[in-house]
Amino acid sequence: MLKNFVILEVNVRDIYVIKDRCVLCNLCKEVCPANCIFDGEESVEINKEKCMFCGRCVKVCPTKAIKLVRKVRYLEDGEVKEREIKKYVDIFYNYRKCISCLICVKNCIFGAMSIEENKFKDKIVIDKKKCELCGKCEEICPTKAIYLKGV
Repeated sequence: MLKNFVILEVNVRDIYVIKDRCVLCNLCKEVCPANCIFDGEESVEINKEKCMFCGRCVKVCPTKAIKLVRKVRYLEDGEVKEREIKKYVDIFYNYRKCISCLICVKNCIFGAMSIEENKFKDKIVIDKKKCELCGKCEEICPTKAIYLKGV
């Protein structure tokens, strides 16, 4: 059964430190143009209010302790939720698994899904320029014919 689902905001940026990976080398502090990284007890910490989300700290971190992520914020059955959008993710469609129920087309608020009529079986077409990789189509597809995958 489908839930009430409304996209509130796409590309919500967030940054965080995986504390047990941080070795306090301070390379991130040296390259930060916003001067928002400071020493915490176990690791560096980031002032998200000052952060410009430029990613320089992520690039210089030798232990990959700093993660910069994009999220989609949505309302589902009255509750605000967030889901991370993987940076190197693409959307895929398996024609053989699809049952042409059109649930994805009807529920894509970005208008990225359409139907291509075929003599034997209709085919879903995904406009990757419109798709925001929110993952809702993957979640609601009854046969998992649509899926997001790292590339």
